Amino acid sequence: MTSSLEVTEIQEELVRLNLKVKALSEDFSRCLNEREMEVLNEEVRARLANFKVRLDRLEELARGQRSKEAGEMLLTDVDSHREQVRERAKMQQLNFSLCTSKV
Repeated sequence: MTSSLEVTEIQEELVRLNLKVKALSEDFSRCLNEREMEVLNEEVRARLANFKVRLDRLEELARGQRSKEAGEMLLTDVDSHREQVRERAKMQQLNFSLCTSKV
């Protein structure tokens, strides 16, 4: 796989994962019991872990770019995505905590 193709695929996957984690996090309020919340929490954690793995790969590809400008742009994207994953993780934890206190 060429580097640019892999970069594009990873970027698309990161967008999909980000949207899926956001949707899953919003589902916490629909859980009827603590077991459902735990299952949902595990799914969110797994998606976040995959997100981080893909980010690490994107960072590797960014550092390996021939063009310094292209590498810097990708590293900026990586930083932006890392901030998103941090925010999603915080929201997921908050949602889980709030929902478990209601059950």
